[in-house]
Amino acid sequence: MEDLIKWRSPIRANFTKRFNVLITALNEENLNREDIEIKLCSLERIARDLAECDDSICNALVDAKSEEYDEEYDKKEEYREKLDFARSRVKAYIGKLYPFSESQVGHVSRRCKSTVKCMICQKKHWTILCPEKANNARLNTEDDTSIEGNVVNIKPDEDRRYEVKLPWMRSLDELPTNRDIAGKRLVSTSMKWLKETPPDTITRRVILSYANRVFDPIGFTCPVSLQSKILLQESWRSKVSWDSEVSTDMKKTFLKWIEDIKMLHLVKIPRKFLIGDVSSVSFHVFCDASGISYAAAVFIRCQSAHETSI
Repeated sequence: MEDLIKWRSPIRANFTKRFNVLITALNEENLNREDIEIKLCSLERIARDLAECDDSICNALVDAKSEEYDEEYDKKEEYREKLDFARSRVKAYIGKLYPFSESQVGHVSRRCKSTVKCMICQKKHWTILCPEKANNARLNTEDDTSIEGNVVNIKPDEDRRYEVKLPWMRSLDELPTNRDIAGKRLVSTSMKWLKETPPDTITRRVILSYANRVFDPIGFTCPVSLQSKILLQESWRSKVSWDSEVSTDMKKTFLKWIEDIKMLHLVKIPRKFLIGDVSSVSFHVFCDASGISYAAAVFIRCQSAHETSI
């Protein structure tokens, strides 16, 4: 028993030292995630040795029916609670700095060979995964047509759960009354592409990156955006790797699509909802499908005493 207690004494001192170093580091600015995780791993390693020693002492006290068991058990729980506290602090720090995991374990953005580039920090990860998004998140006004407006706004609630909102929806449950918002965002996207030159090497990853840049949930641009999705299907069937160059025909089709998408800001689609004094309303739905895609369109026929509108 005495040997175990002597062995435990420096372990407890080391645990306390590592714990204080970690908590102090978490209170500093310009934290380094890798450094914080190393400090936590070191603390957990010492905690395992301490727990093993404490268990041996507690078992010996139980066998001896000693009254000191309760005191030893409470002390053991005190160190365990300190470890849990340290883990929760580190988890909260990582959750605040990185709302979503940037990539697989061990991924380092500066060494990544991907052609994907974040629109916020210019590092190689998807914009929605950017750690700066949580710090710079803002809700767009109706007149805001910046490229950042096409990215969802992410922020945690009080329980550290993440609520994803469409940026133009603000905090209301109502649809926007300004019907020009979607059009302005498409214009801003296509105008950005006018200044951008696609890379010389076209890979599946490049096609995926460009295909997801058109944010059009209503589907006005599906006749144009569909082509990139078909190319992705073809690349899957060809079994080419993510970073290998696609075939010459596929590259030619992709570059042609890039040129077409640059003209997206010239497309005008008239929209009309209802006319006054409507006597009857009917919906006319058209659907079609092929081996590679499907689509649907809905027309509203509004009839009044003097005119009929579609």
